[in-house]
Parts: sequence; structure tokens; C-alpha cells
Amino acid sequence: MKCYVRTGSLCFIQDSKSNTLLVTLRDQKRTFERPLQVSIWLPTIRRAIIAVWEGSRLLPKINQMIQFQFIAALQEGKELEFEYKTRIADERDNDFFLEMFIHERTGRFKRPSIGDALTAVYVNEEGVQHFFETQVTGFINDTVPLIRIQKPDPATITKTQRRNYLRVAAALEIAVLTPEGERFNALTDDVGGGGISFICEGKTKLEEATPLECWLLLTFKNGTIEHTPFQAVIVRLNTLATGRLHVMAKFETIADSDRQKIIRYCFERQLDFRNR
Repeated sequence: MKCYVRTGSLCFIQDSKSNTLLVTLRDQKRTFERPLQVSIWLPTIRRAIIAVWEGSRLLPKINQMIQFQFIAALQEGKELEFEYKTRIADERDNDFFLEMFIHERTGRFKRPSIGDALTAVYVNEEGVQHFFETQVTGFINDTVPLIRIQKPDPATITKTQRRNYLRVAAALEIAVLTPEGERFNALTDDVGGGGISFICEGKTKLEEATPLECWLLLTFKNGTIEHTPFQAVIVRLNTLATGRLHVMAKFETIADSDRQKIIRYCFERQLDFRNR
């Protein structure tokens, strides 16, 4: 005999034969062995809710960006470098559905094969990196083709306490001044509290470690427009298939108030993605 109790997205299943309690939150599950008396179950239920909720919080969310590397490349002796990025477009049961993989340096799309093993990293809203391993299990044709991967068991996700800032994809206007006095305008590819990347014309003379003076135009949901100045240094340059330059830079000097404006913009943008 089983007894089902559902409240919101939580479901409690009492099995009198096995004398266990199964608690589910969306697709996260925890089983607890406990006598069936309600008075004894109350602390168990509380622990169950906490355990399931904490496990759910560890997983990346829809519209979150993740980076990854193919495990086969690591087995060939290649250093761990998260060469590809993608966005979580949807989730169902035990699967995530991802947009087509994009190579960080070349900007080219990569279609994996079913069975490819991946090691992935993502950053939560507190700026903490989380790592997990998964594999490609299939494809679906939605509005765009999507890649299906297995959701990781939250218990297998590892994290590092090194703090990173949330980064979001965004096409914002930016004005740039080089040490040689060259001025140009560009559009950002992504922004975050620790730095930005932007795309500019391939003829622009830039090198790694070049310092830049920048002015970023931020537009918030309430209509407010902020001009955010900062100094940055180029950490990587990639030439895209189009011949344009993809420039990644970290902040060198930025006022705390201006950094907070960028962080606020990133969280607004993240919420917009999730509400779509």
C-alpha cells in the first residue's frame, strides 16, 4: 500500500511495505527509511525537503551558459580547457536540451555525436564555479536543433570556492580607446562583473595584454541609461570566420559603483532569459 501527498512541486510517497518515504521535487528524488508514525516522520520530512531542495539548487538553470570540453580530448593528453560554450534551452525529466556548441576561439559551431562524454563548468548566481560530467544522449528538432544530455546527479557536482562573476550574453554599445589614441565603437558579446568580450573590425590593431580605456552603455529595464567607464586589459584575441576580431578583456580599474551597475544589469538580463 502506498500513500501519496502532493503540495506544489513537492510529492511525498509513503510505502508501507518497504517502510520508506520517497520525496520528489520536480525530477529530483530522495528516499528515506523511516517508521510510518507521523510524529516520527516530521523531522524526516523536513530533512527530505531540505535535501531535495539543495540538490535542485545545484543544477544549472534554463538559459544559463555552460562551458565544456570533450573527455576524449583529455584522454588524448590535452590540457583541461573549456573550449566550447552553449546555452541550456530547455529541461525535461532527467535531460537538459542545449543549443549547438560554439568554439570559444573560432566561433564555429560543433555538432557532437551520441555517446560523447563531456566535462562541464558553470557559474551560479553567487559566482561559484560548479563542475560535472555528462554525455550526449540524442537530438531533437525544436525551433532550432537541440542537443540532449543527461542531467548530472547533484551529489556528483563539485564546486570551487574561487569566486567568479555572473556573465551574460549581451549586445551593448561600447566605446574603446587604445594606448595609440585609436578610437572605435563595438558591440559586446558578453558582459560580467569581472570583464567583457566584444567584437570589432579585423583591421583594428590590438594585441594581448594591451590596456584599453572603455565606456560601456547600459540600458536597464526601467528605462535608465548608464555610461560606465573602466580600464581593461586584453587577455585573449580570436579571429572569427567572418574575419572580425573577438576580444576578451578583464577589468583592470573600475569603480565599485560602476561594477555594481554591470552586475545589476547581468542579473536583470538573466531574469529576462528565465522568464521567456
